[in-house]
Amino acid sequence: MAQVASEVSYAGWHIVLSFFTSLVGCVTTLELLQRRTSTKGLYNWAMLFAAAITMGGFGIWAMHFVGNRAIVLEHGDPERQILYNPGFTALSFFVPILVLVFAFYTLGVTNRARQLHIAIAACLTGAAVCGMHYLGQLGVENYHCSYHVQNVIGAAIISVIASYVALSVFFRLRQAWTDSWWKRALCGAVLAVAVSGMHWTAAAGTIYHWKGDVKVHGNSKLKTSIIASSLSIGCCLMLLVVAIIRGHNRRSARIKAQRLVLACAYFDESGNLMVTQEGVLLSEKITNHYVEKTFGEDELSRTQPTYLWVFRASRNWSVLKDLIAGMKDYLENDATARKYRPGHPSPALQDDSCETPINFAPIFKQLFCVAAQQLAVSVHEPLERLGTLFEEPLDTGAISINVPAKALDLSPTRSFSTNDVEGGFQTITRGKYFFINRRLNRTEVARFAALGYRFASVDQIADPLAKSMQVNRDNMIAHIERMRISTSSENLMPPGLHLACFMLRPSMYKSFDVLVPELRQSQLPYTTVHSSAFSQGQMSQLRAFDDLSMREVMKLLANPSTGIELREECRWQLYNAFVKLLELMGDTDTMMQAKFSTKEFHIPCQSNSDPGPATCTLLTVRSIRNIHATSARKDLTYIPLTFFSAQQQIQELDAPDEIFAQSVHREFGHLLHEEPEKQVITNNNRVSRKASVPGIGAKSSESTRSPIFKNPLGNFKKSRRSDETTIVHHERGTEDESDVEMNGVRSMDSSTISPFEIHTQRTQSETTDLAALENERGGWVTELLDLLRFGVDGWGAARRGGWKWDINVESSFEVRTKEQRLDSCSHE
Repeated sequence: MAQVASEVSYAGWHIVLSFFTSLVGCVTTLELLQRRTSTKGLYNWAMLFAAAITMGGFGIWAMHFVGNRAIVLEHGDPERQILYNPGFTALSFFVPILVLVFAFYTLGVTNRARQLHIAIAACLTGAAVCGMHYLGQLGVENYHCSYHVQNVIGAAIISVIASYVALSVFFRLRQAWTDSWWKRALCGAVLAVAVSGMHWTAAAGTIYHWKGDVKVHGNSKLKTSIIASSLSIGCCLMLLVVAIIRGHNRRSARIKAQRLVLACAYFDESGNLMVTQEGVLLSEKITNHYVEKTFGEDELSRTQPTYLWVFRASRNWSVLKDLIAGMKDYLENDATARKYRPGHPSPALQDDSCETPINFAPIFKQLFCVAAQQLAVSVHEPLERLGTLFEEPLDTGAISINVPAKALDLSPTRSFSTNDVEGGFQTITRGKYFFINRRLNRTEVARFAALGYRFASVDQIADPLAKSMQVNRDNMIAHIERMRISTSSENLMPPGLHLACFMLRPSMYKSFDVLVPELRQSQLPYTTVHSSAFSQGQMSQLRAFDDLSMREVMKLLANPSTGIELREECRWQLYNAFVKLLELMGDTDTMMQAKFSTKEFHIPCQSNSDPGPATCTLLTVRSIRNIHATSARKDLTYIPLTFFSAQQQIQELDAPDEIFAQSVHREFGHLLHEEPEKQVITNNNRVSRKASVPGIGAKSSESTRSPIFKNPLGNFKKSRRSDETTIVHHERGTEDESDVEMNGVRSMDSSTISPFEIHTQRTQSETTDLAALENERGGWVTELLDLLRFGVDGWGAARRGGWKWDINVESSFEVRTKEQRLDSCSHE
């Protein structure tokens, strides 16, 4: 007797509920796949299995049984509803998960999901959906199920095509970093259509035949649907957790933008930048409290001695690694330093103008080193391999204030556009990002990908990155491009003989500024004379041009009848180099008056096939401009000469800096073997008065308001006023230098002196000796500066007792001898 097909009807609200059940699972799956970065690493395997479970268990299995709850047989007779076999029901849960593990694994075989891999994954996903459906149908205990072939084929096609569309669009958006949450949700909806479409297409072609009086012991569909609903709720919670984590990370990045932050700027061999899943840089806060006045009248930039210290520190991590544990203990236990430690639960600190002045420099140095150690732990690297500090911090946390034009702060320390000034808007930055740079090889890139980091071109992540840092997008891109170049061989000159321009201008604040290319600020503007150095004979012939102006040299080179012996080939190579340098600088009048030097400088360059350190030869033209001079080209800019000189010294060092190591151990060495104790002062008022008198009381080796500079690279002492400079005579000793104006530095606690102030007093003379050693080491920049000092080209002649300046300097840049300063102070 032929079995009669049971009458089937459907509950509409269960159909809708089944779709949303699948939608939640599919969206969660894509969120997890979005966070997967490689086929290696425990993190990525966890993401892989989690995605397979949410798709197979929640998006497919739960949807199937919630959807089958919509099937009503025999007009809803309770005795005739579907019952399930527990064994097949459990098997149908695990089989699609195993299939999806292979499907999603193929999507991460290469750095970019190719269409072939997406097609394979779509076919496997479709197979998982179909396989789970029909395996689950085998678990129906009280009915025989038969299927229309056309529905089976149609359901399979729908599942594969919809899966391919969803995965293809999703990974294309992911690779372009344009996969915002609503786009991922749409892709999840398409993937849910693949599951639901397949299910209902197959269900429409399913015929149920009642088995009669066969005694069955299966689970009711109500119990199964309860299990499926519970899984769906669990999936919702997982999705919520992912969303909360993502939101927390982004909020944290925005908060960090208003602090001092140390961030990793790692580049792969293609120049792509390493970022987190949210498209931001891995970073650690240096301090939880910062305003510019923390460092006195200077902002924390390349002109600040403290920044130069941390710049050197990042090239000498091996010197500092044993001291960091002591630094961390000090920051946690000292009452003053603890307030600046990130994560300190104390209330927000008041503005520095309301606080008793402290010597913040040693506190900041320790905060920086501790943040670097924490960053090294985050990237699972030893501190020595963390990277090096980039040459300039990036101002972040920008806000625009609408103020009357007359009230705008036009000080040079503030940066804003002309439009801002005219429109009454001023942009103020509240934080800084310090970048640790490093170029990664392929092995390192694979290892960081296994840890869950992604690599993307700057253009792709510029928008989320600029938003998290609260900076101008174009300025940030230019800054990152400079960092990329600094980690590549492009940061060094190529081998050969080059002609460079050494152009200075007096700085309004200290020393001099030197003109450099905007993108390669560790180089001078140069042109290549020849791909290899000239012979000694050729260089001897060039001595006839020494100290001549560029105009005179070019005339002599262009006129072979001048009697100067020089090979024709060398003559025109040098002449063409002068012409190209004129075009590069863009200021013909100034350049024609610049003096040519035939003194050879050998500096590090890009490596070649020769063994040993690679060097190139540099010839120079030199010039000094007035204080108001600007670059004639937008791709050239002025930077502090002191910092440029330090960069060149560091590049020349192949081993850790011994002088820096000595200064570190003199300043922080006591952290290795002793616990600094606070010294109680019985008469606080007298100590305070002493600290405010020049030459009396505690003086730090790096006062926040009176940093020591040697030469134009180091023979200056910064006065209390930022627009005055005192010239220190060469032949006067340290005792004679002690009456340079300084400000008192003491702890915020009026009853105590900071342990570091006590230690600083003990090591003041030792630090001065180290500074002298640093100055003696000099470098090629110091030698080049000597040409300006002693040459005939306008700096002036050296005389006993001081320097004579032949520079047109406005009143805002006052150059005085020490006696003149004392006289002016006495009149005041």
